[in-house]
Amino acid sequence: MAHQNSSKENENRVSVNKNLGFISFDQLKTLIDFKKLQTEIKGEEVFLFDEIADEMAYRISKYEDGNKSSQLRKYYDEVLMWDKKIKNPEQYFEYLPLIKMINAKVAYANGRGGNKPLVDKNFVDLIRHCLGQLKSPDKPENEDSKKKALATFTNFKLFFEAFMGFYKVYKPK
Repeated sequence: MAHQNSSKENENRVSVNKNLGFISFDQLKTLIDFKKLQTEIKGEEVFLFDEIADEMAYRISKYEDGNKSSQLRKYYDEVLMWDKKIKNPEQYFEYLPLIKMINAKVAYANGRGGNKPLVDKNFVDLIRHCLGQLKSPDKPENEDSKKKALATFTNFKLFFEAFMGFYKVYKPK
C-alpha cells in the first residue's frame, strides 16, 4: 500500500480501509487485540499490523499541538529496549511491571504542557489499551501460557512498529 505525503490528501482522507472510517476511536481501539492479528469488518478482512495500525496512526496524528513523532518514538524505543532485554518468558514476567510503567510515563506527558499536552488523551488511551493486554500467565503456570504471554508482548511491539511507520507519514515532525 503506497501512501502519498500530501497534506491535501490527508485532509480529504476518510480511512485507508473504507469500513474503518465509519467507526469511532473507541471501536477502532477494540480491534487492537494482540491474540487476534486479523479481523473482519463488514465482510472485509483487516490486519492489525496494516489497516488497523494505519488508521490508528492517522487518527492520533490529527492532534495539532502535540503527539510529535519524536515524543512517541521515545515510548517505542523503550518497548524496543525491553524487547532486547527479554531472553525468555521468565525475564518477561520479571520486567512486566516496569514495561507497564510506560502507562505512567505517557500519562505524565499528557499532564505536561497545560492546555497543550505533549501527548493527547487518544494516545494515552491507545497505550493503556495495548499495555492492558500484557498479562502474567494464567495460574497454574505452564510453558504454553508463558509462551502466549510473551507472544502478546511481541505482537504489541510489532503493532507499535507498524503504528510508528504509518505515523511518520502523517506527521513527519
